Amino acid sequence: MLFFDVSSMQPDDLIRALKSAQSFVEKKLTILVANVNPEVQVSGITPSPPPNTPQQTTITESNLVSFSAGFNAPGFDNPANTKDPANGGEVAETFAYQIDWGDGHTTADAGPLMGVINGSPGVHTQGGISGSHTYADNGTYTVTVRILDDDGGVGTKTFTVTVNNIAPAFVLSGGQPFTGTDISSTGFGTIQVAFNDPGYDNPLNTGDPGNGGEVAETFVLVIKWGDHIVTTVPVSDVPPGSHVPIFSFNEVTGLPIQDVWIVEASRVSGDADTLTTGFIVLDARSPEAYAAGHVPGAINIPVHELEKRIKELPKRREVIAYCRGPYCLMSFEAVEKLRKKGLRARRLENGLPEWRAAGLPVDQEAKT
Repeated sequence: MLFFDVSSMQPDDLIRALKSAQSFVEKKLTILVANVNPEVQVSGITPSPPPNTPQQTTITESNLVSFSAGFNAPGFDNPANTKDPANGGEVAETFAYQIDWGDGHTTADAGPLMGVINGSPGVHTQGGISGSHTYADNGTYTVTVRILDDDGGVGTKTFTVTVNNIAPAFVLSGGQPFTGTDISSTGFGTIQVAFNDPGYDNPLNTGDPGNGGEVAETFVLVIKWGDHIVTTVPVSDVPPGSHVPIFSFNEVTGLPIQDVWIVEASRVSGDADTLTTGFIVLDARSPEAYAAGHVPGAINIPVHELEKRIKELPKRREVIAYCRGPYCLMSFEAVEKLRKKGLRARRLENGLPEWRAAGLPVDQEAKT
């Protein structure tokens, strides 16, 4: 019987000793090493989520979300594993990642990822990734982060991004949100309205109806004419794909405009995302002439009282002044005074007689 002190022997030394003794029994056994999925931890979400919902963040449309994620796995590199292709012959533990942003966009790196810290017996291999994405439109999106190892293992974490809408805003052009012609004797004029909205088209957002499933940012022009009639006009010439687009179009009307709204098409029924501005029609004649007949919705401030009553006019609205006719100086004088006070003002091309002759509506004060 042979005895060997194996406490200090390496495996190869033991095999050589046994072979030299020519008295040993060789047994083989198979060890199945199961893969373990990577473990993922998402952190560093920006904007920072509230403490009570650490995996839910909120932004506004056309803004950026970013995050970082760490991962670990018990597998590690084994450079010596080159002798038996049957076991895979793998000498390194490598990783890749996928980020599904929930709006049809993905970010991926097929690997192997750089900066991975190799583990050892009892010490997990560790690594990290980061990502950022801009959301085109409002909705609630689930971000899915996947870490994949080279043996088919997948570690997954998710977090939620709520993207809030931003109301369209009128764009000032030369200090005004509107440009247009003077009102004609028949009450017609052309206005051009410019506005912007940070939202933009995302044709890829088709996979999840739960986030709203909107692929295009569309708008409607809402006009309140001042006679209890409201017109809605789809804005058809919106160029897609811009983060801060500016649109303009013309609309011809036969009545003085009291309010103009720009509304996102999906929100026409509500008023939470409307921005309102418009025109004020000013009758510069005497109270007696105003009572006898005036343009519907017009307010009466005689031109000689205008300077002391100018605070009655909102500064954010353009004033259209009229009086007795095309040669009446009161409307010219009213426009001049208003502009000197910093208000936007222009005059009706003709006066009330021409307005009435064109068959346009005229209001009268009730007699007492």
